[in-house]
Amino acid sequence: MAQYFNAERPDPVLAEVGRRREDQWEAELAAAGFRDLAARLPKGKRAEVTWADLALVLQALAPGERGYARQVAVGGTVGAFRVYGLMDFVLVRWAGARPRLLLVECKASRRDRTYHRVQVAAYRMLLRGLL
Repeated sequence: MAQYFNAERPDPVLAEVGRRREDQWEAELAAAGFRDLAARLPKGKRAEVTWADLALVLQALAPGERGYARQVAVGGTVGAFRVYGLMDFVLVRWAGARPRLLLVECKASRRDRTYHRVQVAAYRMLLRGLL
């Protein structure tokens, strides 16, 4: 019997493993001096923040200030398709005087899947369009 990916009902064990790993990584970011940029932003029903709200916080960052946001909702059009997703983490680091955004997707899988890479690429395309 074929198995199909169902985004609405992920495997509960893998979902819990993934959530714990994300929590651990968030603690490591905080310990490394990254500030939670979404701490004071309004949250949606899935504890997500919108890209629009986060973008306002990003504009106000002081040069060199590192931070992160978790579960960032982003959406837009890529070609003929309407695309929406929740980025697990968006990090801000600096290269000289220029901020750099890093998109991080955490997966509870030992296998590198093509759709994992497509997901991050779609987020990058969406953000490039918004920026």
